[in-house]
Amino acid sequence: MTQTTPESATTDGLSRRRVAAAAAWAAPTLVVGAAAPALAASPCPSVAYTLDWGTNTYTRTSGTQGKLTSSDPAGAAPPISVTVDAAYTGNMKSGAETGENRNLTVEAGVVGGIYAGGLTILQSQTGTYSSYQRNARGTYTFSFTANGRPVAVKGLTFTITDIDSQSGDFWDVVELSGAFTVTSRGSTVIGSATEAAPAKQSGTSTPLANLSSSGNITVTYAGPITGFTMTYWNAQTSFSGVDRSQAIYVSDMTFTSSNYC
Repeated sequence: MTQTTPESATTDGLSRRRVAAAAAWAAPTLVVGAAAPALAASPCPSVAYTLDWGTNTYTRTSGTQGKLTSSDPAGAAPPISVTVDAAYTGNMKSGAETGENRNLTVEAGVVGGIYAGGLTILQSQTGTYSSYQRNARGTYTFSFTANGRPVAVKGLTFTITDIDSQSGDFWDVVELSGAFTVTSRGSTVIGSATEAAPAKQSGTSTPLANLSSSGNITVTYAGPITGFTMTYWNAQTSFSGVDRSQAIYVSDMTFTSSNYC
């Protein structure tokens, strides 16, 4: 987004970059980034779900974990939750370079020009510049559960927003695991969000305004899947001494499931 200075600080000590929307690491034990095992025919009907960061119940355990639970769907189907676990490689850490750690908090403002609300993915490089680009990265595992056990979902769709860049500071790069389809991409975003062709800004200095959708990418997992990972890193190779924080946002998630019983 547009900045008067690189990573201009707000009153809470964070960057003004806030836009949102739609999401590999050494993940926790749950299956990630891969299709769920073959499932027996479910006796339950397929139910449509929305995980809404702005209205559903969200609990942030720490700067490395949060859990969002859907409202009660119609009929006997239970709520479905998504848990987000973060881990870091190299000299990357959770939160901004300084100030309060607001990683995995919910952003209530307009994000990506499409709606209000979204999960904040905020990280920063620390220390020396001996570890940078993909050697310094955050990995975010999204895992779906119902009634305390993994649950498979189908047609999972979400948007990642605010993929932008600022010379000498940050250049957002995003990768997703598993088999998915890119259903839309902002006008200045290149790549397919895979490790071979990650999603990023086409230029090294393209900050975006809050209402811009140019940094959005929307994906759909046909599924069934029980989870996926998002890898996030900074493609800049030199820095000008400014705050090296970077942020993107993940939108509400929609999907269906009949694997809850």
